[in-house]
Amino acid sequence: MSLPTVTGVAPRWESGLAELLGSSVRAQLVRRCADVPELLGVSAAGLARVVVVSSDFRSLDRAAVESLLASGVAVVGVHPPSQADAGRTLRRWGIQVVLPADLDPEALDQAIEAAVDATAGPGVVDDAGQKGQAAPDAAGPAAQEREHPPGRKASKQPERGPDGQPGWNDPQRVGRRQRRGEQPSPADAGDESTSDLPGTTPARGQSGATDAKDLAPAAPGQIEDLAPSGPGGAHRGTPDPMDEELRRLVEEAGGPPGGGLERAEQPADEGPMGEPGEVIVVWGPGSPGRTTLALNLAAELADPLTRVLLIDADTSASALAQSLAVLDEAPGLAAAARAADQGVLDERVLARLAPEVRPGLMLLTGLPRADRWPEVRDSALADIIEVSRRCASFVVLDVAAGVEQDEELSFDTQAPRRNGATLTALEAADRMVVVGAGDPIGLQRLVRGLDLLPTLSAAPREVVVTRVRPGPVGPDPERRIQEALERFAGAREVHLVPEDRESMDAALLHGRALAEARPGSAARTSIRGLADRIAGRAPSPKGTGPRWWPRRRRA
Repeated sequence: MSLPTVTGVAPRWESGLAELLGSSVRAQLVRRCADVPELLGVSAAGLARVVVVSSDFRSLDRAAVESLLASGVAVVGVHPPSQADAGRTLRRWGIQVVLPADLDPEALDQAIEAAVDATAGPGVVDDAGQKGQAAPDAAGPAAQEREHPPGRKASKQPERGPDGQPGWNDPQRVGRRQRRGEQPSPADAGDESTSDLPGTTPARGQSGATDAKDLAPAAPGQIEDLAPSGPGGAHRGTPDPMDEELRRLVEEAGGPPGGGLERAEQPADEGPMGEPGEVIVVWGPGSPGRTTLALNLAAELADPLTRVLLIDADTSASALAQSLAVLDEAPGLAAAARAADQGVLDERVLARLAPEVRPGLMLLTGLPRADRWPEVRDSALADIIEVSRRCASFVVLDVAAGVEQDEELSFDTQAPRRNGATLTALEAADRMVVVGAGDPIGLQRLVRGLDLLPTLSAAPREVVVTRVRPGPVGPDPERRIQEALERFAGAREVHLVPEDRESMDAALLHGRALAEARPGSAARTSIRGLADRIAGRAPSPKGTGPRWWPRRRRA
């Protein structure tokens, strides 16, 4: 039976592909779409079973591919024969069946069958016409590496969501939380029945598996538009200075600092020392000092031999750039999200978007305006986090307080979520640092937040109370706060950071961490103890001086 097929390809391939589909025994061409909105509309309306797209189809990006896959259609990607990088970009976007545009009708039919069977899941047809095991998920190997990275155990908590939406431990979402010690799945190990199909992506460890070239950035001619798309896109008509910078970065031929292309040859689940970096998310309701804690925690974890990446993922009120006296006209988070959407984000690009602001500490600056939040989509941030694991031993994210979800938008998978960045970060977290203020209002918010967290993430948590002082809670504030949190939230271990306004003001005035501005302060000593606990190292002696090199003067 012929399958209704639509195309979304560049004009130079349209007539040739239409002729191929006309002679196909498996596909019936029903529409040739002129742009991405038409392609998405036709797919969402159920008018097609197969979609054929080309890498140079204008405005095609990873978000569009995800929308196509979400609508249930089988997607086949074609690319110029001389541009293998374009094919790798299509795979990063989630298209499993990718082949050069100079194919023949037989190869096209086999590719369509492979894509359809991979979407349906009953098995794929090999060259001999035999059905084998089910193919990997239609999202493709690039998405599988993102969805099923090794290293963390999946939680057994009940799924959330009475509306029927996937919970945080649903198989489709559990992959962003690494599972340590599990055996690779059959899809990860590869399937001989799928490896010989034209355009299918071999699994790692198989003959022809993805190598360093598959992780190389896309060819310069393939990066057509890095400007933000969708709502919150080109901001009031003002070009973002990071656009040209991102173009320059992804078009450069050189590898990452100090490594040529060797860093790109690492497996997707390995960090600088062969282990995936630990993702630490700093979250707390209200305004308890998340940014200050995230900054100083990252500063204490970092040293010249331990790389730490600090990400400002607060899409409501980012402040890390100002706290470190860094210009934020070109937000690194927005540029990294665009690179992820274009399929060109790798360790090299991320390392240059997140410069080293202190020895061992890299900073990815956040959005300068809250109304630009749609630029950072959930899937893009998930990619940023996964690439960050390979760049640093610790990845510290400062996120916004809001975790509410719009029930109306929950039924529209294509609509961006206002709090999507926070929710995505919590899903990907290896450890959460939950922050509350040391006063009655802050403690009440903290208790309610701790009650909500199990529905959002299964990661272990560290409870931190900042600005601890006797004024709002009475004498012996440490004992009172610990007793209250143990009674009302079941938190038996609470880390307390004393009020130290003078030291905080001095650090903010000079744009430095407490380790530089006030190395002997009480607040710095407390945060250093928290960092020692997270890093699993012996507590630092009391009164230890700063572990920092002097800041270099800027010309």
